[in-house]
Amino acid sequence: MQKTYLLITLTVLCFSSTYAENRIAIKAIASDEYTKSRALNENKKTQTYMFMKGNYHPGTTKDSGMSNMSFDDIIQNMAVHLKKQGYYALPEPGDSDLLLVVHYGRTTTEPSLEDMLGYTSLEDQGYTEEVANAGAGGAILTPSEMNATADFGFSMAARENSETGGQMSLFYKAQLLGMEEAFIGSNVTRSEERLLKTLLDQERYFIVLVAYDYPKLKAGEAQPLWTTRYSIRAIGQSFEKAIEDLNLVAGDFYGKNLKGLTQKRVTDKSRVEMGEIEVIGNEGTKINSN
Repeated sequence: MQKTYLLITLTVLCFSSTYAENRIAIKAIASDEYTKSRALNENKKTQTYMFMKGNYHPGTTKDSGMSNMSFDDIIQNMAVHLKKQGYYALPEPGDSDLLLVVHYGRTTTEPSLEDMLGYTSLEDQGYTEEVANAGAGGAILTPSEMNATADFGFSMAARENSETGGQMSLFYKAQLLGMEEAFIGSNVTRSEERLLKTLLDQERYFIVLVAYDYPKLKAGEAQPLWTTRYSIRAIGQSFEKAIEDLNLVAGDFYGKNLKGLTQKRVTDKSRVEMGEIEVIGNEGTKINSN
């Protein structure tokens, strides 16, 4: 029995940029049933959709770029990249395969208690020599020492509550951006956890794109088929440029089901292109290398 050998040409194209550090974080999930049916059914490889505006989070930082760019501007740019995965907008409202809900905005950085009150040391929070030595040797506290100790205790309690609230706020942002593994991941390393929390500490532009089965939605069943969460740091770039970069990179992930968080440089256009399959010979035959 003769064996046929095939040569598949793979071309790897890489481009570099001075903005290589500007990474986009992407979390793409999809139901197994959806991805399998789309892979096996030719009729589902191309799907139609309609857009709907979801929640808008403007953040707390004054950002004129966000008010200058309309929702229509965002989805028109997004539509270009949805075509990469076989998703096409209906020219007129009507029955589509999908309803795409777009949530977007900017996260905020929560100020610490020290930042809000201008604390730079423990002394600023009421820690004094009087507090440190209060009750030394079993002595009964004087009214002054009791007041000073109570004031310092209040400051410490307020700081603890502030930190707890900050962590809750960070966890909300982590869920929003698809970075919840920073808090609940069992498979992340310490360095990965630190990186995720560093990203969460940044103000970030984000988009959460959720695809619903539109026929089922009309029948009263809200069934998300896939969700793509993607974000980029907000400091140092305009909202318009960020949206263009976000959609450009996320276009490779719409409708996909990927494990964990993916980080990709904005200008990292490396990709693998599969060339034509070429028969290079059979076992037992001589292959001409010329």
